[in-house]
Amino acid sequence: MWFYVAFLGLNRIARKLGIDCAPAMMGWEIRKFGFVPVFDGFVVCEEFKDTLMVSQFQYRTATFVSRFQHCK
Repeated sequence: MWFYVAFLGLNRIARKLGIDCAPAMMGWEIRKFGFVPVFDGFVVCEEFKDTLMVSQFQYRTATFVSRFQHCK
């Protein structure tokens, strides 16, 4: 079973954890030279959903804290 997740940078975290992750194609968009695929979010296996959500939260928290401490 697959699960759709729409977080920016999730593919980077999944790659570090060794979890397969693929961009989710939502449809097609007409541009100047023809049809272009529209990607939004990522598709991951449902058994890794909780692991990725926790890792995403930890990564965002650590990034926010490091940027906040840098501004002091």
